[in-house]
Amino acid sequence: MAITTTIKPQFAAEWELLLPQMATQPLRKALENINYHWKYYRPALVSFAPTADPGLTRSSEYHIPIQPSADGLRYTFETRFICSAAAQNVTVTVEYTTAYVAGGASVWVGICSDVVVSNAVGGALTTVTKADQTIPATAVALKWSLTAPAAGDRTDHHLVALPTPAAPVAGLQLSGYAPFDDTLLLSGDQAAVHTEWLNRCKFSMAKLLLDRQQNAYSFGQEYRSAPRWTKTNAAYWSPLPPVRIGLPGQSGVVSLLVSVIAEVSAGNTSDLVRLRQ
Repeated sequence: MAITTTIKPQFAAEWELLLPQMATQPLRKALENINYHWKYYRPALVSFAPTADPGLTRSSEYHIPIQPSADGLRYTFETRFICSAAAQNVTVTVEYTTAYVAGGASVWVGICSDVVVSNAVGGALTTVTKADQTIPATAVALKWSLTAPAAGDRTDHHLVALPTPAAPVAGLQLSGYAPFDDTLLLSGDQAAVHTEWLNRCKFSMAKLLLDRQQNAYSFGQEYRSAPRWTKTNAAYWSPLPPVRIGLPGQSGVVSLLVSVIAEVSAGNTSDLVRLRQ
């Protein structure tokens, strides 16, 4: 017996739900589904399309606030860019900090750094994938860096971080998620079907949904180098473009966590950002 992680969700037939007996099925299917969702529920922690100058001949870095899983999950990073010249070496680095400090004083800890070769056809999209890199639960921001190509220029397109956890293991996770081990349910002694198993179907899924927060929208530029959007002569507020988001399947009151890394260059109060809905 074991913690079984299926490769796809399992659905009970209608007849199985019509006055079901207190037996192994359809309860086992529902419980194994929470193991499936632990491994395959992968909402994007970061989905960041930089608002940056095209055709860059310099290195760039992007600072991105995050709310990672409390379980210290593995994440897979995807970095997409175009080099105008063929087969250019670009170093892609991702770091994290547990205490973001304005003005460049943050202490960054490396997650991964790789020299990659851009597409063999100049002007074609290059996608770099770095799998299974851990982001600690205490991280509050990522620094994503790309170096300049030796020839031609580089245009940054998209930075993505997706959770890619391994199969669940025994034990209660820090997020509150509890996996399902079928040892007792499938024992020869025919263990009783108890309330905790029924509750676990709901509670473990609820904990996953709350823990793995999904990036609903983003706006970002290069950190300090040469931001695409500036308004140095504004005496008061300078609005950024409004954005509309869709939340499929959501109803009622929805909570959005908004994190901002910004600097203010004018006005009576330094580093004050206004958010309007």
